[in-house]
Amino acid sequence: MKIQDFPLRLGIAARRLREDLDYNQMDLAERSGLNQGTISRIERGDIAPEKLSLGTAYQLAKGLDMKLSELIALLEDDHKTILEEARSFGAMQG
Repeated sequence: MKIQDFPLRLGIAARRLREDLDYNQMDLAERSGLNQGTISRIERGDIAPEKLSLGTAYQLAKGLDMKLSELIALLEDDHKTILEEARSFGAMQG
């Protein structure tokens, strides 16, 4: 995985997991300790890789009821699906 792809892939996975848990963004914000605006930016992949801290990713994973290592492994294991979603997301944005 290229570091440039990480924020968008993390955002797509986070949104999918949040929806699977039947949480809205405010629910995830409360559970993770992140604010709703940050959750929204993460889900859109609207954070530069160098601005996405390990602490933020840890809080996000905690809010999704998983370990950070599990979230990272999901990004690695599910890369084809996430990349397909990222491409369609990019097509919708562009």
